[in-house]
Amino acid sequence: MTARRPQRIAIALPRDNDFYRALAAQMCRGFEACGLEATSVLRLLAADDMRDFCASVRPDVLLEMNRSRAMAEFVPDDVVHLTWVVDLGGRAVDDFAGSAYTYLFSDAWLPHFTLDAPHRWLGPGACPQDYPQRAHTSNQRLAFLGHIPNPWTPEELARDVTGGAGVCDFGSLLPAIERLLRPDDPHQALLGVEDFLRRIDGACYAIGGHPLVIDDALAYDITCRVVRHLNRTELADAALAMASRRGLQGDALARWLGIWGTPNWSRWPRFAPHYHGWLATPAQMSEVYTGTEIVLHEGTGVHFRSMDAMSTGALVSFREGDLGSHVDAIHLGFEPHVHFVPFHLHEIDDALAPYLADPVRAQAMRDAAAARIRDAHTWRHRAQGILDDLASL
Repeated sequence: MTARRPQRIAIALPRDNDFYRALAAQMCRGFEACGLEATSVLRLLAADDMRDFCASVRPDVLLEMNRSRAMAEFVPDDVVHLTWVVDLGGRAVDDFAGSAYTYLFSDAWLPHFTLDAPHRWLGPGACPQDYPQRAHTSNQRLAFLGHIPNPWTPEELARDVTGGAGVCDFGSLLPAIERLLRPDDPHQALLGVEDFLRRIDGACYAIGGHPLVIDDALAYDITCRVVRHLNRTELADAALAMASRRGLQGDALARWLGIWGTPNWSRWPRFAPHYHGWLATPAQMSEVYTGTEIVLHEGTGVHFRSMDAMSTGALVSFREGDLGSHVDAIHLGFEPHVHFVPFHLHEIDDALAPYLADPVRAQAMRDAAAARIRDAHTWRHRAQGILDDLASL
């Protein structure tokens, strides 16, 4: 690390799509507000391209999402490398080694980062330019914005997970995977990716007398896709069960829950009637946020969408962990019942009903959340925190 304050930062995000294009611009604005020149690239560059990029842009600092310096040893030595781990992609947290600073998107990953290296939790910021606070309207009662993977196909369920031994298929193992992710006993909570895979290996052996043989596709399905299935389906099912208990039908049911995201939602029969399509721009997302009475969050850490929603003045309701063994990071920057509505799935009616019935109370929370974002949680605040970290190295 150079002694002088960095003048130029480059931000590398994994791919070029609507989300990352908007995010790159928002992050650059945050660093520019702190006085830096900021450049972004929407892919993780290979060796030759990285050398050319650094020779052209001459960054003092390179911030890469989901890749550490050990994974990109070709980054020039005079460039300070920072990694922001947003998606493990089936890897262990300790696989992200070698960077000057390691930022972890989920605070639940912190206990599993055992390397002797500077690291901390880093949640997303919000961009008041893209997500200004707007007047609220009531077009939709509840909404969820986000991705869900496709349902399992018969071919995926029939995959042999024992490397050709033929004694256990993925469909037979899937219930055991889901039970490990949702244990009845808090003491059975998982201790990280390695512990999770070790227990699944034991479940596979119990079924067929043969260990689990895993490839990259199976690793992703086990460590990421199953988790996302559970998180999203449990939340959407709880919202629809709430509508059923209220006896909603017809237009009232259609207005009760709106889902926006990838077309995968349309491939889940019970959710397809509530799917409204893909939102490509911050302006489109802002319109949904401010037209919804309560925006639902599945409760796996602070997400980009939850920050953006609160920035617009939306009321966000955040699912709490049912086992009570972990307090999500939203509690580190926001106060429950002041800035957001916490809920457990089995208590969703009691948690949401007071705000659905009291527009004044709901608006007070919207205003408090939007003010809190601007006071402490914009991309400028995140950029300044990173600069403070660099100064401490």
